Amino acid sequence: MSGPVRLTRGRAVGLGWIVFALFYSLQSYTFHLSVGQPIRIPQFLFTEALFVGLLAVQTPLILALAAKFPITGIHRGRHIALHAVSGLFLGFGHRFVVEAVSRSMRATPEAPFRWERVWQASLGSFELGVFAYLAVLLATSFWDYYTRYQAERLQAAHLRADLSAAQLETLRMQVQPHFLFNTLNAISILIEEDPRIARSMIESLSDFLRATLTEGSSQEIPLSREVELLRNYLRIEQTRFGDRLQVDVNVGENAGRVQVPTLLLQPLVENAIRHGLARRPGRSRLEIEGSLSDGMLLLAVRDRPEAAPHSASAGATNGSASDTHGLGIGLRNTQARLAQLYGEAQSLTLRRLGDGEFAGSEVEVRIPSEPKR
Repeated sequence: MSGPVRLTRGRAVGLGWIVFALFYSLQSYTFHLSVGQPIRIPQFLFTEALFVGLLAVQTPLILALAAKFPITGIHRGRHIALHAVSGLFLGFGHRFVVEAVSRSMRATPEAPFRWERVWQASLGSFELGVFAYLAVLLATSFWDYYTRYQAERLQAAHLRADLSAAQLETLRMQVQPHFLFNTLNAISILIEEDPRIARSMIESLSDFLRATLTEGSSQEIPLSREVELLRNYLRIEQTRFGDRLQVDVNVGENAGRVQVPTLLLQPLVENAIRHGLARRPGRSRLEIEGSLSDGMLLLAVRDRPEAAPHSASAGATNGSASDTHGLGIGLRNTQARLAQLYGEAQSLTLRRLGDGEFAGSEVEVRIPSEPKR
């Protein structure tokens, strides 16, 4: 099926004159009936067509004058004066032709055609032609203004989209260097202490970087794919911490199909390990969950030390879009990406789990489960 017909300026002008012709003819016909004047249909239609047609044929000239002498800008005063003169001239010329033709058609031996009558009638009633000139002038000026406004809006939208994409790309590219620095720092320490583990971490790091590079410049990927990338990273950390790190991943099948920012989970997990397990003795359980609720995707990364009480959340630190207090570099970067992609329809919250020096933590992310339109 063909799409909707686009209303161009030419179509708008033609439609406007058709509507005006119908309205004017109906009004004229009603007036003749109300005063009891006889109506001869052929003559009546010819006169009405002549009246409206002469106004319509002036339109290309008015459009040309409007384009060459716009009523906006630094010369608008001079141009308005020029249009006033043009309107008077064309309005009078229109009325003069109409009066001359219609009076010649009605002339009889008893009431012959007289040019002075044409002049008198034209001078006394040419305001409608002037009004038509001004109406066309204002309409085309408004049309041009609206067209420019729409074009500027579209250009501004493209610029905002380009800027947002550039900002997102910058934030996305900051994820890997931040993680890479921390991992290489850990490897440099292990090279002398345990070369075997260091070599294993280098191999896992290579696998992780290779996997992330296959995603190219994609800003968003399915959550299931994001979990696969995360498992590559977790192999690095499990090589580093051994059996001290236990990992549980629970992502529903429906949640796994939701698009999420690429490398969303990695900085959340890194934050949990770096500020949890890496700073305390003993084992920790890392819980990663993904579920759907009321049109939102809920992602949670929890660090639960085995020795710490599993109490309800206490001392919550909110890292929402308007508050970054308590968030490290990785979480602030993640928060900025979420804000760019989803605006206010997202949240990132950091909570402390339990009490004491070695308490755990939870990072919860909420984003729309459907893409923005």
